Amino acid sequence: MKEVSLLIIGMVVAATLTMPTLYAQAQIPQIPGIKEVSGRYVNDKAGVEITFPDGWSGMEMPLIGGGMGISTIAMAVVMPGGIKDPSSVSFTGPMIMLNVSVVEKATLPSIKDTQMGKSDRKGDVKEPECKLLSFNSKSVGGADGIVVEVECEVEVDDKPVTMRTKLFSASQEKDNTIRSVMLVFASSVDKYGSYVGDFDKALNTLRISNARSIDISQSANKDFTQEVSVDGQMIPLNIKSNSNVTNIRFDTGNKIISFNVEGEAGSLGITDIYPNKVLKGPYAVTIDGEPITPIQIRDPDTGEEGIRIFYMHSIHEIKIVGTEVVPEFPIAVLPILALITGIAIFMARSKGMHV
Repeated sequence: MKEVSLLIIGMVVAATLTMPTLYAQAQIPQIPGIKEVSGRYVNDKAGVEITFPDGWSGMEMPLIGGGMGISTIAMAVVMPGGIKDPSSVSFTGPMIMLNVSVVEKATLPSIKDTQMGKSDRKGDVKEPECKLLSFNSKSVGGADGIVVEVECEVEVDDKPVTMRTKLFSASQEKDNTIRSVMLVFASSVDKYGSYVGDFDKALNTLRISNARSIDISQSANKDFTQEVSVDGQMIPLNIKSNSNVTNIRFDTGNKIISFNVEGEAGSLGITDIYPNKVLKGPYAVTIDGEPITPIQIRDPDTGEEGIRIFYMHSIHEIKIVGTEVVPEFPIAVLPILALITGIAIFMARSKGMHV
């Protein structure tokens, strides 16, 4: 799981940073094998089909063999208004890329160690600072995959740029190979909201032959259950994670559960928490003060409902804000309430008594 996670996140970042520059450098009319792409796109060899948004067009690149243990089977890129010539390709997007690759033993070097990290070309980018915004499972056309959103702070021509990427990733078994199928949307944050809906519509039309499921359900494998105080009573708070979880706290007055997570930098962190016994939802979740979107889960053994939180490992503080502390009444008062309720029921049912 760790290697797959690194590969997925690394490819997200690589796609965000290298895709626009690749096409900006290309003299499109001079490259043999270039095909114009718009509307419905079908690649039988790659086993994929998609309908790109109205008004978006671009090109299909010829097949290339890759370094880093990756061979590309199909690559198509579109932008709103089309890609007319190299000058029309902007690093800041927006653009959508469909990529199908055979991943053997892929290695992902640091961006600064690649051509994108060198300083002998105008428009180069420096090592990005990225944060994982969301990580969810999604089924598209019968293909079970994941949707990832990443935001990166980069520099282009010595100017800061905030890029945001949304990516759907699934696996495919075809022609005796295991392939990675990715649909990527990349844009500067100021344009992201205006065009991400087009990406979502295109994603819903994606069809992948011989798709394989991506299983992310068995990753939070360490138990960090801890009792927290609620109205003087100790109640277990169930937490499972692949990170090291410390400093678990429950602020009843502000209805906040908080804790720290830490793991190997660059790897994917996953924490499952089941707060229903102490705090009611819906929940607002932040990582280092930044809001993120968790996914709803259910413990397969107990049936208890909870939330799953994804993040890139370093050291983070996670806060979960709920709407109401459980129980609603102090534990010590409950026996008295039960007694009063019992007496009231008894009196109401007694024919000789009048309430």
